[in-house]
Amino acid sequence: MQNPYHKHIASEKDLMLYENFLENDSRSFPIKTEELSCTIEPKSKQMVKKSEVLTKAPSCIENSMFFQGYLKNHIGKLVKVESLLGNCLESRMGVLFEVGANYIVIKLHRSPCSMMIEASAIKYITIIHDNDINKAYAY
Repeated sequence: MQNPYHKHIASEKDLMLYENFLENDSRSFPIKTEELSCTIEPKSKQMVKKSEVLTKAPSCIENSMFFQGYLKNHIGKLVKVESLLGNCLESRMGVLFEVGANYIVIKLHRSPCSMMIEASAIKYITIIHDNDINKAYAY
């Protein structure tokens, strides 16, 4: 433990305090502390406006005329997502869990895992409205 008085010995009194510190346990020796105070000022109107702009979702995510907005209406439904990886078309089946600005997340069927799929890689999405997995294999 570094001694708080070591660098501040400027007089005989300071030397006596330092020697007392060395002889006694540092826990029982009184240590000077400074009180700190801070004041919280109310947010300015300009700051509130900036934060509101940042938390507002883009219109393409809310509008059902766009890809993300349409999929947001189907969260919780069984989907078959076909995406392009290189030259291969790969399909995944699961429950639509989340829709973001440039991705979707599905909870994979028969797996404890979730998968995030980039929206630009998605070619086809089949939405199964019945949520019966046995009927889904017909698609």
